[in-house]
Amino acid sequence: MFFLTNTTLSIGIDPATGQIRSMIDRANNRDYCQVESPRFGMIGGIRVKDMLGGQTFDDFDTPSTAKVVEWRHGQAGGRLILDKQFDNAGFIIRLDFHMDETCLQFDAYLRKTSGPDRQIRFTWLLPLPYMNLWAPMSDPVVRLRWEEPFQIRHGLSYGRAVQPQHRTACIPLVTLFDRSHCISYSMPPDVPNVCVRFMNSADEDSLFLGNSITRYPIQQRPHFKIVNDYLSLRDGKETRFSLLISMHKSQWRDAMGWYAKRYSAWFQPDPKIRNQEGVYAITTPWDKNEDESLADARMAGRAARGVGWMELHGHFPWYGLYVHPTDTWQGHHESGPMTFDSVRRFIDLTAKHGIALHIYYNTIDGQIGYVSKEFPESVVRDEDGKIVPAFTDCYLMNADLSLPFGKHCLEQFQKLLSTYPNIHGVFFDVYGRHYNLDFAHDDGLTMVNNKPAYCLKFAFQRLMDKIDPLMRQKGLVFSANKPEGIELMRGIDYIMADEGADEDRLQSMQYYGLYKPIIILDGGIVMRAEPDFKKCLRLGMIYNDLDPQRELQGKEFTPQQRQQAVQALAAYEHLFKLLKGRTWVLQGDPIELPQEVRGNIFERPNMDYIVTMVSDDRSIFDDLSPRKNVKITVRIPDADKYTVAEVWSADYKGCQVASIDRGDKPATATAPDPDKWKEEEAIQAAKSALAQQSGDALVITVPQHKTASIVVLKRTK
Repeated sequence: MFFLTNTTLSIGIDPATGQIRSMIDRANNRDYCQVESPRFGMIGGIRVKDMLGGQTFDDFDTPSTAKVVEWRHGQAGGRLILDKQFDNAGFIIRLDFHMDETCLQFDAYLRKTSGPDRQIRFTWLLPLPYMNLWAPMSDPVVRLRWEEPFQIRHGLSYGRAVQPQHRTACIPLVTLFDRSHCISYSMPPDVPNVCVRFMNSADEDSLFLGNSITRYPIQQRPHFKIVNDYLSLRDGKETRFSLLISMHKSQWRDAMGWYAKRYSAWFQPDPKIRNQEGVYAITTPWDKNEDESLADARMAGRAARGVGWMELHGHFPWYGLYVHPTDTWQGHHESGPMTFDSVRRFIDLTAKHGIALHIYYNTIDGQIGYVSKEFPESVVRDEDGKIVPAFTDCYLMNADLSLPFGKHCLEQFQKLLSTYPNIHGVFFDVYGRHYNLDFAHDDGLTMVNNKPAYCLKFAFQRLMDKIDPLMRQKGLVFSANKPEGIELMRGIDYIMADEGADEDRLQSMQYYGLYKPIIILDGGIVMRAEPDFKKCLRLGMIYNDLDPQRELQGKEFTPQQRQQAVQALAAYEHLFKLLKGRTWVLQGDPIELPQEVRGNIFERPNMDYIVTMVSDDRSIFDDLSPRKNVKITVRIPDADKYTVAEVWSADYKGCQVASIDRGDKPATATAPDPDKWKEEEAIQAAKSALAQQSGDALVITVPQHKTASIVVLKRTK
C-alpha cells in the first residue's frame, strides 16, 4: 500500500486497484476506513454508470486492475498516479492522488476506449465517519440516519423552476462532524460540473441493524457518496472529476474558511468595491421624467437614505440590444426618445451625489421579435425541440462565443464600456442562470438521456473570461444578480441575492458573501420593512432602498405600511453602517446565542468584532418588554485585547455598555474513543462540546435586547 501524508491526514492507496484502503485522521489517530471491520469497514473508491448500456462499474463489485504511472513520496507533497481499468469497461481511468499541506486532491480522468459517445454518472464512494452533517444551505445542520435517504444538490438544483430549494448548496462542500472536529468533502470550483449530489447510501439494501448481525457486504455498509450527473464520454476528450478531502478543528467554519482561502479568487472582491458599499437602488435615465430638473432632488434623497450604488436599467431599447445602433432611439421598455448623451449626463448626476452606478447587462434574455429575426440559431430549445421562454416577451438565449448571439453579447459589452465611460461598474442580471438545459446546442460535456446538451452556465464562464479583463483595465467592478453557483463567482465583486421572501435561497447565498458585500432585493420591502431588516442583519446583508416615490405594479402599499416602513428605517438604518466592510469569522465556534436569538459574528476592517442579534418574536411596533441581561458567548483569538462591548439597537437611541466576563482558557480537546464512534450523538451535545475551541471565551451580558441589536467588541489600541 502507498501512503500519502500531511500533518492532518494520511491516505493509504492500494496500487493494484486504486482504492483508498486507509484514511487516517492524524488528530485522533483514527482510521475512517477500518477495512477489517465486518460491519463498519469502508473503502474510498469510485463508481461509473454507463447510461447508454446500463452497466455499472464500481470498486464494490467490479474487478479492476491498476498500474502505477508515477509515484512521488513526500510529506505534504506526495503524488500517486495510476491507470485503472474495470473489467469489460469501454473506458480507462487515470487516478491522480496529490497530497498538499492541507488536503488530498483526488482527480479522476475518464477516457473512452470503445463504443459510441455516451452519458455517464460518476460517483465517489467515501467513508461516513460521523452522522452529523453541515452544508452551506438552508437549515445547514442535519442528523443523518442509516435508514433514511438524504441528499444535497448543487448545480441544476437552483432556480425558481426547480424544487425543492431547501437542500441546495451554492458551494460544493459538506462537513461530517463530531464534537469540535470534522472531515470535509468538497469539489474545486474550476473543474466543470453540471449537477452534483451529496448523498448518504440509504436505499432498499440499507437495512443496517444494530443487533446480532455482525457482517454486511461492503456495499451495504453506511457510506457517503458524491454523485456527478449529466456528464459524458466523448471521442478524443477526457472527462475530469475532482474531490478534495481535508480535516478541520471545528464543525464547519474552519473548513469553509480553508476552502475560501484555497479558492480566494472566487470569494475575494476587488477592494475598491468597499467604497461603493451601501443600500441598493434601481433607476432608469431621469427616472422616466421628461423634466430632468426633478432628478436632482430625488437623487439627493437616495444619498440621504444611504444608497451606495445603483443599477441603471432602461438605458437600452430591448433585451438583447444594450447599445442602439443610432444616437437616438425609442425604447421598448421606457417612454419617450433617449440619447447617449442624456444617459451619460444622468450617470454624472449619480456621481455628483456620491452614488456609484452599475449599468445593466444581460446575456440570457432576448426580446422575441428581435432575436427571432437576428439570432434564431442561438435560441434555447428543450428536449422536445420547443423554444424555452424566459423573461416577459423574451426567449432564453445561448450566449456561447461560438454562436452569433454570443459574439453579439461580447460586442455589446465592448460598446457599453466605450459608449458610457463614466460608469462605475456593470450589473450582470440573472448571472449564471442554468436551471434550463439547451438541447439545441452542445457544450462538449453535458448529456441527458444520452443526448448532447448545453449547460448554460458554461456560456457565462466562457464569456466572463473575455469581458472581465476589459472591466479591470478600466478600473470597473462587477455586480451580479442571483448568481447560480460558486463556479461563476470569479470576477464578481458585489452580489444581489434573491428576493427577500425566498428564505431557502437566501440562506444558501449568504455564503457567497463571506468576504464580499451582498444585498437582499425585495421589491415589496415597504410591505415588510422590519422583517427584511432583521433578515439582513442575521445574514450579513444590506437592503434595497425604500424609495417613497417608487410604487411597483401590482404592489400597492397602504398608508400604514408606508408609515411603518419609514419608522422601521429610522430605527434600523444606523445598524447597517456597522456592517460595512464586514467579513465572516471562519474559525472555531466563535459565537453562542440564546435560543430566542439568531445572528452571526463578523470582523470589521478595524479588527473590531460585531455580533448581530435578531429576535423574530418581537417588533418595534409591539408593546412586549425587552429581554434583560441577555448573555452571549464569543470565542476569538487575542480575546484579552478586547475590553469594551458596546450595544447598538433598533429599540433605543445611542449605545449601551455590556459587561464582559472572561472564562478560563479552554482545556485541550480530548480525542474521541475509537471504540465508541458507532454510537449516535445528538447534535446539541456536539455543539456544547465545541467549548473546547481555541481562543478564550468572553461571556457578554447585553443589558436589554428586544428586536435587533449589534454588539461591537472593541480592540484595545
